[in-house]
Amino acid sequence: MLRKSLILTLCSLSAFAMHNAELNINDKDVEAALLFDVGQYNYAVEPSAYFVGLRILSGDKKHSDLPDPDILAELSFLLQHASQSFGGFSFGMGVKLDYTEIASETYLALPLGLEASYRFHPVEALPVTVGAAFYYAPEPLAFNSAKQYREYRVHLDLQLIENGALTFGYRNIETDHKDTDLNYNDSAYVGFKFSF
Repeated sequence: MLRKSLILTLCSLSAFAMHNAELNINDKDVEAALLFDVGQYNYAVEPSAYFVGLRILSGDKKHSDLPDPDILAELSFLLQHASQSFGGFSFGMGVKLDYTEIASETYLALPLGLEASYRFHPVEALPVTVGAAFYYAPEPLAFNSAKQYREYRVHLDLQLIENGALTFGYRNIETDHKDTDLNYNDSAYVGFKFSF
């Protein structure tokens, strides 16, 4: 099922005018993400400011407290702004809907979060971006078997070619269940980012 989803995702990249596509891997996990720039479709909306996203993470028990983690699916909305005062900085506020199955029970959370990134040019032809994100859903925003949700990420992107970057990152996703505190994924990864 995961292979079919990844192939379908990769084949559909050219069918949409999306802002970002990302594929991250490590020795056990696979993660695919699409981030649509809503401003490309609506002239009343400022481009590169409003994003709708989809992310799928297939984690492995090696990087998890769960004996057999199910796929974590995510829908997101991000409002982002490039700072005029601090050149190269971008700040964002977002909300996500995260879904998975834990112990045959539906885990659903609605975390709110902040994102920030800084783009600089240590070498003229090699732009570098460093960024971080933090999302949190307390108990009132956790549903069904979920008690709370926490996620933080850091990444470093090297833009090797136009509209393409090599990314190195680390993610920690806590999916606390009603019965116990559980870490869904805690791992480093490497991947590719494509901009359209």
